[in-house]
Amino acid sequence: REYKKALLNEKGSDSGDVYMLIGIEYKDIGDYDNAIIYLKKALETGFDDRELFYQLALCYSIIGELEESLNYYKKYINNDVLNSFAWYELGLLYMRQGNYDMAIESFDYAILLDNKFEDAYIEKANTLMLKKDYSGSISVIDCLLEIENNNAVGYVYKGMCSEKMGNYIRAICYYNEALKIDMYSSEALVGLGVCYGYLGDYENAILTVKRGIKYDNINTDYWIILGNLYLKQGNYRKARLAYKKSGICKELVDNSAIIDSI
Repeated sequence: REYKKALLNEKGSDSGDVYMLIGIEYKDIGDYDNAIIYLKKALETGFDDRELFYQLALCYSIIGELEESLNYYKKYINNDVLNSFAWYELGLLYMRQGNYDMAIESFDYAILLDNKFEDAYIEKANTLMLKKDYSGSISVIDCLLEIENNNAVGYVYKGMCSEKMGNYIRAICYYNEALKIDMYSSEALVGLGVCYGYLGDYENAILTVKRGIKYDNINTDYWIILGNLYLKQGNYRKARLAYKKSGICKELVDNSAIIDSI
């Protein structure tokens, strides 16, 4: 960075490319305030590079200034309208804002430009789930599975949607399909365990959720689910231990809202 600053002194104050490189270096070390300062200095020189808009959008997104980030993402896309990844990232930003319709539209553009863009399908399905449009979410995943049938995440999403719709038997089938593809999928295992719990088979539910936790023991939600299952089984000691693993204080064991949350 010091070398680039020296180069900047040598080339003069209109060296937008150098300002941008210094800004990117600040971003890479997590100094987003200085990164934005130098990236904007690059803009002030009249330097017009789509990468500059992208870097500013990224910095503002990281620090949570979503409107500013959105502004620069749009400028970035205007300079590269056929960039499917840019549309995908724009969709993620709209999701963070809670603007689900615009997020879906952005993911649609990403998929239109690259019909094998797995993450765009997944995030569109996720957005539809947030809108509680579970049938729509399943339809999106079906499109993905037509392209790539061997996709465990897709079956997990179909399982989650079926679970939300109260169709636990169908959800179990989808989670099992996911496990045929990826036997270590913690999401599929925990989802499967939750469905067993809804059906009243707490023994299988607990064993299956514990298998999921084996592959992802830092997910606090999984420990809460395990605690809920132990509560349903009447095992308050193990429920308390599971809640402690999740960071929830043991007093919550007596909270009926938690008992009823599964």
